[in-house]
Amino acid sequence: MELKRLILFVLLISSFICSCSDSVVISGITSDFSDKPLDSVTVDIKDKDFKTIYSTISDSNGCYSLKVKKGLYYAMTAVNKTDYSKTKLEFWAWTVPASKDLTINPKIDRLELYGINIFKIQGAYPAYSIYVRPMCLSKFKYLDNNDSIIRLAPKIDNTQIDILLDGKKLKVLSAQTINEFAGDKQIIGFFIQTEYLKASKNYSKFEIIFNDKETGDKGQAICYIKE
Repeated sequence: MELKRLILFVLLISSFICSCSDSVVISGITSDFSDKPLDSVTVDIKDKDFKTIYSTISDSNGCYSLKVKKGLYYAMTAVNKTDYSKTKLEFWAWTVPASKDLTINPKIDRLELYGINIFKIQGAYPAYSIYVRPMCLSKFKYLDNNDSIIRLAPKIDNTQIDILLDGKKLKVLSAQTINEFAGDKQIIGFFIQTEYLKASKNYSKFEIIFNDKETGDKGQAICYIKE
């Protein structure tokens, strides 16, 4: 009887210690849009100053794993640094909630979706408003340094835009281009509005996918929000 009590006590203590762990694991598989695993991809967790806090590299199967302290992280990036701007660009995830083990599967291609912000306009029609700055690798070769506008975005009328909230596809209500101030130049961003579906009380995942039908460039980004 005493032995059984001792075993039970040890199990309870072990369970308590595990539940109080201040570390979680962010893991997943890096791939392209044909689901081909990508190796040698550097996966970084960034702070607000874009300083790398945690880093790892995907293996031959595209798998990566990062053990991090529980917390809310500013951004996560995934990029093959030796291949960047040659055949592919970079994946971004924003406002990464690491309160428990988290799976993020970055898809990396020739279209980068940067600077994502998601919000609701107070007192307006119930909708999600999304700002994103898309950059196509195919546009890099046409850059004109004398142009006052940095033209890296795809043509909006030729872009298939998919927005998913926790895996559910949202109806896109409107999409338009915006010239974002960028010092002595401007850069083209997209302002998108979608139908509103109340997110969960915890952090919900927005997945944004672009397909430039003119060039075939594709890109994915993720942003987590809390209502």
